[in-house]
Amino acid sequence: MGMFDSQDLGTPWADHFKEGDVFTLENIKVGPTIPTSYGPGTIVFLWINGTKYSIFGSGLVQQAQQMTDGDLPARVKLMSRPTKQAGQHVKLLVPADASNTDDIPF
Repeated sequence: MGMFDSQDLGTPWADHFKEGDVFTLENIKVGPTIPTSYGPGTIVFLWINGTKYSIFGSGLVQQAQQMTDGDLPARVKLMSRPTKQAGQHVKLLVPADASNTDDIPF
């Protein structure tokens, strides 16, 4: 993506929400992979109240790719869960009523 490309990357999710906030997810899509200071990152677009938000996270990419008809709309919250690798976490969308346990998702 060049500096003159007019690709709409949405509003950064973290500018309006924080981990644990409950919201109604209307749609989710995998966006482009772009260069970041941590290396290439794939954006995930979340539609909430008619607004497109952007967020990074490999767990979110997997969830978006696994979405099926009937999954949305859904009341959800974003949570970081530990992975099997010590000290590493993955961001996941979980049901709004899910507990804040540290279950390892995979």
